[in-house]
Amino acid sequence: DDPLVGALPTRFRAYLWHEYQFSLPENAVPLGRSEDCLQAFRLGDHVWALQFHPEVTAKIADGWIDRYGEAAGLDRRKSHVEVARNIASWNQLGHGLCLRFLAIAASHCQSTASDAAGE
Repeated sequence: DDPLVGALPTRFRAYLWHEYQFSLPENAVPLGRSEDCLQAFRLGDHVWALQFHPEVTAKIADGWIDRYGEAAGLDRRKSHVEVARNIASWNQLGHGLCLRFLAIAASHCQSTASDAAGE
């Protein structure tokens, strides 16, 4: 029922590229997790944290693989193939998240402006 991530499937593939993790802050609501760690939470009505990368493009992912893949112990060829195979669904997921975030922000701005105008 979360306004941002609630439209996502219960389980989905997302692009992960991180070695750090975050803990759930006090009063936060966990929204998603992978086998490894917490991937998303909401704090209050207007703060979200995402650990996965909904903004990733093929250019970004391939650049990370080329630049850091060897140090991360990745098979760079297999990683590039995985990006090519999954980038369309990752971009669709990210686009939907972005549109929902913008709609939430616009709604908040409109209600804040109405409150300030005394409506």
